[in-house]
Amino acid sequence: MKFSVSQKEFNQAITIVLRGVASQATLPVLGGIYIQAQGSTLTLQTCDLKVSIRHKLEAAVEEEGQTVVPGLFLSKLVKNLPDAPITMETTPTQAILTCLKSTYELSTLDAADFPEFPDITPSQSIELPSDLLNDMVERVYRVTKEDISNPILGGITLVAQENKLTMYATDSHRLVIIDTNTETASIDTEFTAIIPAVCFHELLNLPTITPRLQIGLTDNQVIFSFENTTYVSLKIEGMFPNYKNLFPTTCNTKLSVNPEQLTQAIKRVALVTTNKNLGVIFDVDPQNQLITLKADSSEFGASKEEFSATIEGNPISFSMNYQFILECCRSTTHADEMTFEIVDSFQPIVIKSFGTMNYQCLLIPLRTN
Repeated sequence: MKFSVSQKEFNQAITIVLRGVASQATLPVLGGIYIQAQGSTLTLQTCDLKVSIRHKLEAAVEEEGQTVVPGLFLSKLVKNLPDAPITMETTPTQAILTCLKSTYELSTLDAADFPEFPDITPSQSIELPSDLLNDMVERVYRVTKEDISNPILGGITLVAQENKLTMYATDSHRLVIIDTNTETASIDTEFTAIIPAVCFHELLNLPTITPRLQIGLTDNQVIFSFENTTYVSLKIEGMFPNYKNLFPTTCNTKLSVNPEQLTQAIKRVALVTTNKNLGVIFDVDPQNQLITLKADSSEFGASKEEFSATIEGNPISFSMNYQFILECCRSTTHADEMTFEIVDSFQPIVIKSFGTMNYQCLLIPLRTN
């Protein structure tokens, strides 16, 4: 095999497929990037048995063939080469890479041992705006966590119905639901999948992502396609809890605040907290339409700040993990107002904001002595 390609395009292609390189490969070939030169096309593939990525680019192919090169090393090498043509030529045991006056002899692996790219004939597919998907994923991604014993916690559930898109996720301490209206004319029935959150987030942040993204489903896979890239991930198996049953049916206190005002107040009050105690107390006074935030620690002392809010219902005091509240505030920057719906100091609190994108978060208060 022998081909020439620009350093910039080769580096970009490697960056795209690198996510599929197995970090702790049980099979050495899974730690490599499969490279095939055919016609005028260079195809790069990676696979870690959960994610498979394929990207194609144009190249000047002098001799067709394929090889597997250690992925992390190739990425580091190409990234540090000058912006100039790169030539790669293979022997039975090596890939010889040259760029200007630099030459590297790279160890290779047998391409015949590399897994075949998955069958990508979807039973359902939908095309959606990438910017919208990224905006929604950013808001729900924060509440996911990797948990081998409960894989659902590492997933984002995507539901597309007629002209409506919904995402939700949980880390068992909080649940976030986002929904918005968008054109979904390409689907006839509900489109639902639990997608690994890390995969979804990284994909949407690739530099080559196109304005629209094609998403397809098979029995156990989700397929993302855009331009010259195909990204295949195993779906997370299982059933997400019926989140509608988790929301309280009553509300004894409701308060409305400006997200930016609350953010700044919490940041100031939380300066005295420690990693062992992230609690900030909310004292809610409906009569005077005031919220008082309080925090303390034996290491730094105490803090307090009050500000005006629109409050309905009963006075109440409750404690919340301030980092979780700040994430809610960041997720509601599209709105001028966010509401807290509270039953009592111990039951889950519902935080909402509405607009072109609707946001709901179910948060469990902290226990106080």
